[in-house]
Amino acid sequence: MKDHADLELLRRVWKRFWVNEGLSERQILFAKGLGEKGSSEAALGSAFHNGIEIIGVVVDTIDEMLHGELFGKQGLTKRIEHWLDFGEWSKLVSSLVDAGYSIYLTADHGNVDIVGMGRPSEGVLAEARGERSRIYDSEALRQKSAETIAGSRILQPGGLPESYRPLFAPEGKGFILPGKSAVVHGGTAIEEVIVPFVRISRKEKL
Repeated sequence: MKDHADLELLRRVWKRFWVNEGLSERQILFAKGLGEKGSSEAALGSAFHNGIEIIGVVVDTIDEMLHGELFGKQGLTKRIEHWLDFGEWSKLVSSLVDAGYSIYLTADHGNVDIVGMGRPSEGVLAEARGERSRIYDSEALRQKSAETIAGSRILQPGGLPESYRPLFAPEGKGFILPGKSAVVHGGTAIEEVIVPFVRISRKEKL
């Protein structure tokens, strides 16, 4: 689950965008923590009668499953199927469609299966230490680590500040305990960086 600071920032950015588009704050709702039984009705029930035009919904459940998954994507898929059987997702979508909302579904990142290659012992060289990448504040430190971490890759994706210098784990590998399997994100595999953007609507009867 995203931490409180991340969600508060997302809430502020969401509202500011729609206010800039001409809506008032009374017409905008941001709801998080959805996914458990009854959560959709509790969070959105009053919105349908209070003139809310725009609703941003964060369904936390799958993200929580992902970070706790020990058996790869196959295990994650089974857990998602089990969660879908509870019907909360169907209730959420149906209630929004019935109320006349257009629904767009996306995600903040993808994920990929990895096997641990060990956590490099670098002292204070790395500014941030992720499972798929490590961040350095100088090119010399990044180059030094690239020479000592077998298979690691230097890549400077467009849009990042020059002071943000990532070093990525090899394909299918991660900076976790050797041999440990996990489903993670933060690297450059297409499964991690491409996310869905789907419009959901009710199928018209023929």
